[in-house]
Amino acid sequence: MGISSEQSFGYIGGVREVYGLDLSLLDKLARWNVIGVQGALLSHLVEPIYLYSISLGSLFHPHHLYRALAGRIEDTISGLPPPYRLNVPR
Repeated sequence: MGISSEQSFGYIGGVREVYGLDLSLLDKLARWNVIGVQGALLSHLVEPIYLYSISLGSLFHPHHLYRALAGRIEDTISGLPPPYRLNVPR
């Protein structure tokens, strides 16, 4: 599926988002590790709510998981305004 001229790009917490296309699950997890999972409305009332841990089956590679959740965006999100940060679940 190509990107049409009507679609545009945006960056949310250093993660590229294509407007009009769905994000993959790993893109969503990476975004939630920066801005939290609380949603836009609740973010005006509470601090970001981050994932503490993620449970996975036995067929995963720790290096690949770290890259998917935080490694690919850690160099691009410097200078986040408080209270946002790059969270890395255990």
